[in-house]
Amino acid sequence: MKRLFAVLFLIPGLAAFSAPLAIGEKMTSMPVGVWYKNAPAPVEQWLGKKTFAVFFITPAAPDILALRRVEQVAGALKKQGVGVFYSSPGLPKNPSNVPAWKDVKTPVMFDLKSDLFELLSGKFEKIPFAAVITPKGELAWRGRIERVPALLGELASGKYRIPDAARREKFTEGLDVLLRARKYQEAVDAITAEQKFEPANTELVGLKCNRVWRRLKNAEAAFREIDRALAADPSLFALYDFKLRFMRQAAPGRPVMPVFREMAAKFGDKPALLMAQVSREMNVPLAEMCPQGALLLARTAASSPKFKDRQEEGFAHLCYARILHYCGRPGPAAAEAGKAAKLLTGRSAKLAEMVEKHFRIIEKLSKTLE
Repeated sequence: MKRLFAVLFLIPGLAAFSAPLAIGEKMTSMPVGVWYKNAPAPVEQWLGKKTFAVFFITPAAPDILALRRVEQVAGALKKQGVGVFYSSPGLPKNPSNVPAWKDVKTPVMFDLKSDLFELLSGKFEKIPFAAVITPKGELAWRGRIERVPALLGELASGKYRIPDAARREKFTEGLDVLLRARKYQEAVDAITAEQKFEPANTELVGLKCNRVWRRLKNAEAAFREIDRALAADPSLFALYDFKLRFMRQAAPGRPVMPVFREMAAKFGDKPALLMAQVSREMNVPLAEMCPQGALLLARTAASSPKFKDRQEEGFAHLCYARILHYCGRPGPAAAEAGKAAKLLTGRSAKLAEMVEKHFRIIEKLSKTLE
């Protein structure tokens, strides 16, 4: 049977929450308040069926533009048989005068006691956030709103595991207690224990390295941790980016070129990742920038054996052109921009043509100064 998703948009205020559900705990009932308009069938119907309930929790006086963006997500989900509801803990004297509600066509409910907010708010969630309830009434997840569409797919396919999410939430809360108490070695030990389940998780690596370096004053141990994670999963590009940033903070004297060589060697078939790294590199402070590394990645991206389409290939050549120009080679830069112009279309092609023309002018000028 095809699974449906019920999506409820909750717009609570800053009411305190006293008894939030933990990930994996069940809702035995779904508290509701006063329906303002478009009242649906009882919300209780969404529990105990093959339906997920998704709660979008945003400010009591939502920004109209932000609300419209959320509605776009809801609109896409509706096409898949999704029910959509809005809720707020307040009750305006005249809701029809509230700009955010004027064009809303879906049911709006005012939750006067903020019961849903109290149930679904975790220790670290800040408005806006979202929460997902399974067909069994279990709280499966809470987090950033933009994560919801992908998460629904993971839930429907069985890829998302609630026990893992419950363990992770409990770990996060315990880690927060240790850090607030300044028990840094215990915090590092707790992170190490969690890494048994996710040995190459970039977030955990970052947490551990920063505590080992800043609090325990052991930079070498932090670098060993990064290398351990890379050995566990060398395909995680984010770990290489983290290593670069960490080296510049903890050991600015260390050469970073070996990391760029690793990136080029391992990710030559992923030009988009390399181009993004080039962009990041060109935005670091001048004293820290490694133009040789940026040039290597840009050249590798432009000569990649695998592109998603002609547009990606064109942007790779344009990226390489800009780095060549930065390195004082306007002639080769113009040639790369010319290649980009032949691959790109529309405004992007015109941009490449303009860049090629500009680099040709720079090339001529540079010869007059020799």
